[in-house]
Amino acid sequence: MNESVVKELKKYIFFSSIGEFIREIGGLIILIILLVIFITNISGILDMIRSEDNMLGKIIFCVIVLFPVFGIVHYCLVVSAPKRIIRRLEEEGELSNVIMDFQEGEKFFGDAVRVGNKYIIGKGTNCIISYKDIKQIYQYIHKTNHFEDYRSLRAYTNDGTKDICQLPRNGAGEQTVRQLIMYICTKNPNIKVGYK
Repeated sequence: MNESVVKELKKYIFFSSIGEFIREIGGLIILIILLVIFITNISGILDMIRSEDNMLGKIIFCVIVLFPVFGIVHYCLVVSAPKRIIRRLEEEGELSNVIMDFQEGEKFFGDAVRVGNKYIIGKGTNCIISYKDIKQIYQYIHKTNHFEDYRSLRAYTNDGTKDICQLPRNGAGEQTVRQLIMYICTKNPNIKVGYK
């Protein structure tokens, strides 16, 4: 197995853009700084907690401690997801098929998603889905106060709902979305198209 291709696949399913990478790393650095501030001021914080009449201090303490700890745990889970996915594919004996689909698959939306013979691989979504596992596929539009935040192509699979890829906003590329959905349906004619 070519290790450089496996590394490229891990990067592809983890990072959708360099901006996202910088945002993730920046978030981790902020969390570590908060944890260091907490550790360096532990004696003052402990005095504040021991004070019986200082409920606000106790709440602030919980936020200061729990926010970075949960953030670091979340970051570790997100970063380790591509390794877990690759390990699972190796154990199932499907890694070579995924790599072939990754290298030779058709690219949609400027390489935001790759579709091959057996798998669909989403960039930056930790998503590698076998066509046979997809039960339903649809375009998801998330709005806040009637304004569109983002669109994604979603699949309902045996493991739950997964975002396959981000789609262009405001209906741009609608023809390509239909083309992508129809291509996926040719691989598994039992897939339901549209919302539940």
